[in-house]
Amino acid sequence: MPIWLAVLLLTAVFAVLSAWVSRRLLDAQIGWVRALVTSAVVFLGSLPLTVWVFEQADILDGDRVVVQSPIVLAFVALVLGWMFAVVVIVLVTLEFLWPSRPLGNPVTIVREAFRRRDRGQPTTAPWRW
Repeated sequence: MPIWLAVLLLTAVFAVLSAWVSRRLLDAQIGWVRALVTSAVVFLGSLPLTVWVFEQADILDGDRVVVQSPIVLAFVALVLGWMFAVVVIVLVTLEFLWPSRPLGNPVTIVREAFRRRDRGQPTTAPWRW
């Protein structure tokens, strides 16, 4: 399996799992798109940091792992835990600054707009001018 495919699959799995756990942890209606994109960006953005940590801890020497498997697994678990914590922090911050709202049914929105117009009531559009 090519390395890029493995990274892509690992990114997708991490994004789905962290988005699901973040939605359950916050107990709020966080949009799936926001959670998945945020998780994927954090995961892909932290890959260079992960390689740097492994090199600084003398786990990697170039492209070769030079320590035993339990140590590598411990470092991978540590890095994944920190990445998950960063995802949750970023999602909480985004939800605090720009809460995600569920999109309404477009047919219902248009129908209600026509009804409000016919009654002479001011329209409250889902967008702001």
